[in-house]
Amino acid sequence: MKKSKTLIISGASITASPWFTWADIVQEILKPDTTFDLSARGTGNYYIVVSCINLIVNQNISDAVCMPMFTNIDKLDLYLNSNDTINYINEKHGPLTLQGKQAKPGEFSFWSTGSHWPLKKQIYLDNFFDTDVACANTILSFFALQKLCQERNIELIPVFDSNIWDYLEQDLNKFVDEKLPLPNLNLLTQPFTERVKSLLDDTWYTGKSLIQYAIDNNLSFYSNIRKLHPPSDVHLKWVEQTLLPILNSKFECHELTRSFINKIENFSTVWNSY
Repeated sequence: MKKSKTLIISGASITASPWFTWADIVQEILKPDTTFDLSARGTGNYYIVVSCINLIVNQNISDAVCMPMFTNIDKLDLYLNSNDTINYINEKHGPLTLQGKQAKPGEFSFWSTGSHWPLKKQIYLDNFFDTDVACANTILSFFALQKLCQERNIELIPVFDSNIWDYLEQDLNKFVDEKLPLPNLNLLTQPFTERVKSLLDDTWYTGKSLIQYAIDNNLSFYSNIRKLHPPSDVHLKWVEQTLLPILNSKFECHELTRSFINKIENFSTVWNSY
């Protein structure tokens, strides 16, 4: 098995958490020489894709592993030019650079707000948002990353924080806040989406997402304080069940040390104490 020398991670707040997540566990299993973690809270798929593409192109990366954790299609990232960034600096979710850092006035940036749709975004949601267009555009952006990785001999392993082809972030919020059942929207059967979905490899449509794995196995995934952010031990169980078989088939993998597992258990104890 070959060693993974370079690992690229991106994702939203389930990846960029103060406790150990799936990304920390994968790093411990693969032990790459270099890791680029571009994840940041509030981000949507547009940011996640562009952050990976920007890094690969500008750093001229090849022969690497790219593992982005994608999220629901109703999380809108707005690209801000350098003159606009200053207008959003004091928002709850401030503008981000493509490295996942807080942008400064005068920098080009992304304004990523998770499932919140404040200011101009609320106008877009009320008047222009369409699930078919959003889903198709998501697939097209995924395809751009897929093609780049193929050209650069980069092993692309897409993973998902929830079942993004079945329901929206708004549906997840209603599931935990209002106890409404999760719908199956069959987003891939929409007219525009059906025309483009075959562009992606099957790996984009198979495999169990982190939150759905927790729901199906009656594991913790939500609290009033932590919201929709599963604890570290659930991340570990999900990695062992869904990602480890893939990693073992492709790369040199390492067993987790007892000290690392202890840290996961300690993080989980803190998570469950609130």
